Amino acid sequence: MMNVLVNNKFLKSSLIIIAFLLLGAFLYFNDPINSEYTPKCWFKVFTGLSCPGCGFQRCMHAMFHGDFLSAIKYNLFLAIGIPIVLVSAVTETIRQNNSSILNSRVAYTYLFLYFAWFIVRNVFNC
Repeated sequence: MMNVLVNNKFLKSSLIIIAFLLLGAFLYFNDPINSEYTPKCWFKVFTGLSCPGCGFQRCMHAMFHGDFLSAIKYNLFLAIGIPIVLVSAVTETIRQNNSSILNSRVAYTYLFLYFAWFIVRNVFNC
């Protein structure tokens, strides 16, 4: 029974990693500014406000190409937050903690800051 659980967890983890690698490859090779294949933010289209994730695709494309200043301009929160979350996830995985990939304190803090960023970026036009 334990072997099945370990294999199932390994399969899920592998599929998540493959999905992120495919998404990364897509964003690396497709410039969201000039690509018709990258979706536009529906929240911004309907409300005119920037959601916390607006600029994600442009931010990731710039980061993949080593242009960190542009990445920060596209979405400051994600340019800083994504590496922190990745380091936390890798740290938890290395520790082989039997809980979730991210501990709840990190996850709740990230969610709080994510929605705080929504307010800040629309009030101050960031």
